[in-house]
Amino acid sequence: MKNTTLKQFAAMDVAPDPQLTQTERERSFSLLREVLADDAVIFAPARAGWSRSTRWGLAIAGSGAAAVLVVGAVVVAPHVLNRVNVGDGGGPLTAVELASWTSTPSALSSSALSNGAKSWCLGSMESGPGAGSPATFTNADERGDVASMIIHRAGYTMLCMTGPDGTGFWELDGDPSVAAPTVAADAVSIESAGSHGDGSTGFTYVEGLAGSSVTAITVRDAGKTFSATVEDGRWTAWWPTADPHGTITGTVTITTTDGASRTVKGENLQEG
Repeated sequence: MKNTTLKQFAAMDVAPDPQLTQTERERSFSLLREVLADDAVIFAPARAGWSRSTRWGLAIAGSGAAAVLVVGAVVVAPHVLNRVNVGDGGGPLTAVELASWTSTPSALSSSALSNGAKSWCLGSMESGPGAGSPATFTNADERGDVASMIIHRAGYTMLCMTGPDGTGFWELDGDPSVAAPTVAADAVSIESAGSHGDGSTGFTYVEGLAGSSVTAITVRDAGKTFSATVEDGRWTAWWPTADPHGTITGTVTITTTDGASRTVKGENLQEG
């Protein structure tokens, strides 16, 4: 579904676009978390071009409350909000942007990509959790034309990815009302994993916790070997794949401060 189609649907919506106060926005997010905390599993068909996350899949496309769509294979997590701006290629990132991917990320610099990416992420979540509070950035990297970052605001932790064409997505990965999990000094966990798009617009991402002794993480998946970004006790990575599975189907190699390395199957990290 293209942005133009979403706009047409929005124009036909008889419900007025709500102008919520900050208190109302925070209350709505609190209610959303309570709804998602229900143990029931929600099934929805995987559609080409839509989010297909194996753990989290509540997606909001466009703007306004009337634009909420439940997509993906299974929704099971209690605290994640996923927002997607769908581009013309069927996913939040274009085929050209994904083709620029690099196996080794670079630190997000003061380039136009950096400034534009941070501005897009903050603008997209201007009504999200912690709105109006100062934001800090970690794990900010770029792989070709695509920027990825972790944003911390008012105790909330959010992952955001975007390209230079004004599309991308963000999701809520940490909530101050939920006790933060811990990992051993030499271990890692996956807190969020998912996929968007299909074919040339398909990609998978992961975000998780890294122990204090972890210095590097290498992922092998979809015929690719690539480095993750490790910073501030978290690690992030993403990679193009024409057959997105919403998780790591290969292996993860963890290197620690003593120079030791060990390799584990991605599937063994799914429970965090």
